[in-house]
Amino acid sequence: MQTICDMIASDTHVQQKLKSVKTGDVVHIVGYLTNIHRNDGWRWRSSTSCSDSGFGTCELVYVKDIKIIKH
Repeated sequence: MQTICDMIASDTHVQQKLKSVKTGDVVHIVGYLTNIHRNDGWRWRSSTSCSDSGFGTCELVYVKDIKIIKH
């Protein structure tokens, strides 16, 4: 299954693991679908459901852990 999403790493260790993922890898991600906002009013609203489709359904994932299952 391929899903289009953006990821926010919870720490530098997770960030390095995310950077090491290659096309075709099978991964297991632990995290949360999320929205973000700043005090100046800017916000990034994303889908918080895996079952929707169409325009605006890109997920933003706060990644707590990631494991590469298969290269």
